[in-house]
Amino acid sequence: MSTGKYLDYNGLVYFWGKVKDYIDSHSGGGGCPYEVGDIYITTKTANPSTVWSGTTWEQIKGRFLVAAGNNGASGDEALNLTAGGTGGETNHKLTAAESGVPAHTHKPGSGKYFSTGSATFAKASNKAATGSSGISDIVRETGTLSNPTATANNTAADASSVHNNLPPYLAVNMWKRLT
Repeated sequence: MSTGKYLDYNGLVYFWGKVKDYIDSHSGGGGCPYEVGDIYITTKTANPSTVWSGTTWEQIKGRFLVAAGNNGASGDEALNLTAGGTGGETNHKLTAAESGVPAHTHKPGSGKYFSTGSATFAKASNKAATGSSGISDIVRETGTLSNPTATANNTAADASSVHNNLPPYLAVNMWKRLT
């Protein structure tokens, strides 16, 4: 089997030199394949400048990446994002309009739901456990409950609690090339 002139040591050195020249000419030197403004994503913790000498990087922290541009939707679904822009929120507090439950209070009223006075109640007899039929066998004893009271809870009730707003994620280190 013949190896040919390009698969020997000199051919590989020549080929690798061409690849390196191309990368250097398109990356500003240092052999870095990323141009200024590009984003490098990795699970490694080292600053990319330790890998690609002569480059500087800014670490992006606590951000998701989202595609820039206009999504073509209208109304509440419309997005028009500029490359390099930021926004969003880690935690979100619902407004009454978002939750559909406006702020309100629960106050006791008068009449049939909250009142003072006496009430009559019935309790089931032990005959219920014997399998006897007929309501008269089950409800037979009565008693009186004097002055029932209810405690009012007049605190505001709404759906405006803060909640986490993150989708499922994989945390990575992201770097933006500066020079």
